[in-house]
Amino acid sequence: RHWPTLAFAQGRGTVEDAIAELAALPGLGPWTAHYMLMRGWSWPDAFLPGDVVLRQCLEQRAGQPLRPRELIAAAEHFAPYRSYAVLQLWREAALKPRKGTTP
Repeated sequence: RHWPTLAFAQGRGTVEDAIAELAALPGLGPWTAHYMLMRGWSWPDAFLPGDVVLRQCLEQRAGQPLRPRELIAAAEHFAPYRSYAVLQLWREAALKPRKGTTP
């Protein structure tokens, strides 16, 4: 099977083009495309849509459930460095004691 040369792999094009190119591949969605750009291109402003841990962290900070539009607005607070916020929120969540465990 011949795989096309992706502009993403060559570091060409815009972030938006790379997201669309990656998300068009079978089995890859927006979350994976953003993650690949965050890591592969060191894109500092990636925010992974639909990430459950990020949603939980931002809702906890807001003190209430957030609608999709509100979640995006909450993430905008970290722009243009949302990738760093993603990593920090994931770390924060990983270090938080879980219910039913002792610290």
